[in-house]
Amino acid sequence: MIYYSLLLWVFIAGALCFCNTSKVNFSKNKMLFLLLSYIVIIFVLGMRNQTVGVDTKSYYAIFNKVSTVSFSELVKSYYYLTIEVGYVLLMKAVSIFGNYYLFQFIVAAIACILFAKFIADNMQNYFLGIILFLGLDLYLLLFNISRQMLAVALIVNCWSCLNHRKKSKALVLFIFAGMMHTTAWLFVVIYLLYLVRNNRFIIRLLPIIGAIIIFSYRIILDKVATIVPHYANYYGNHKTILDAGFSVIIWGLIASISVVLIIRNIRISKSRIILVNNIEENTLLSWTAETYLYSTFSLFYVASNIIGLSFNYFERLGCYFAPFVILTFERFGIQIRNTVVRRVYYCGLVACFSIYFILSTKTEQYLYSFFWQ
Repeated sequence: MIYYSLLLWVFIAGALCFCNTSKVNFSKNKMLFLLLSYIVIIFVLGMRNQTVGVDTKSYYAIFNKVSTVSFSELVKSYYYLTIEVGYVLLMKAVSIFGNYYLFQFIVAAIACILFAKFIADNMQNYFLGIILFLGLDLYLLLFNISRQMLAVALIVNCWSCLNHRKKSKALVLFIFAGMMHTTAWLFVVIYLLYLVRNNRFIIRLLPIIGAIIIFSYRIILDKVATIVPHYANYYGNHKTILDAGFSVIIWGLIASISVVLIIRNIRISKSRIILVNNIEENTLLSWTAETYLYSTFSLFYVASNIIGLSFNYFERLGCYFAPFVILTFERFGIQIRNTVVRRVYYCGLVACFSIYFILSTKTEQYLYSFFWQ
């Protein structure tokens, strides 16, 4: 019931902010909409019982252990109880003022505010952004792998800082993300792609590389397992048997839209001489290059999930690409010229991912109760 209420509140907030005139206007009251929506989103996430989410009980136990250990003991290595030093230091700092549930609420607030900022910095339609944030499981993953999702929230804002030429701030966010979860150091790869984002030859190779990985990942993983036997136990998905189910349809939709965007933006970049009459060439190339990258990242998200069906936890690498799927969906809509078709597309996305969000909460791990119950 709590998830129905949350989704309903997002729609009510949208109606209050965007439908206060005879026409729906998504360009007005955008920050108010983010505020109204995320207050409830953070409340639901931060006030959950330790029984809600797969890893919540584990974090609860680790927090209680960390609270009894000195700061000097915690910083002796990068890990403490298999948890990265940044996360345990945050636990320790919060334990001075309160219990685990205060820590849980603070993590929920930080992560959700960072995701809200990512939406605000990179999207025009905030309502669509929040629906996709819920429907693409970014929100629900915060119930389970909150440590990594906090790192994801930091990393995507790191990307936003790079786009706005705030390299020093991006570096700080990157270091914080790496201290929260080891996988965040892989952002170095994304940063290299950012550096070559206007090199059309290299950028156009990325979807080809993605396709090769998808169709030959079993061979690649066999080689990796041979070279690095430590990770052999992850191959074969012994610990977690994933049931793709309805997700396959979502992955197909993401892949289809991404491919269409890639092809379309290649054509746009080739016809830039005609288009520069209305748009500066650098701006046009930057926008198309970014759209191309977002589409490619979306393909990598799909590839990560497909490989995750055979390789334990590989789908978690896709978490870093998932926020860019949100941008890809919106940019596809922006390039639809027919107003009616564009509205049908947006309405279809909202309906589809709203339903998908509700369906995703039907498993036992999301059986909700507040921490005081």
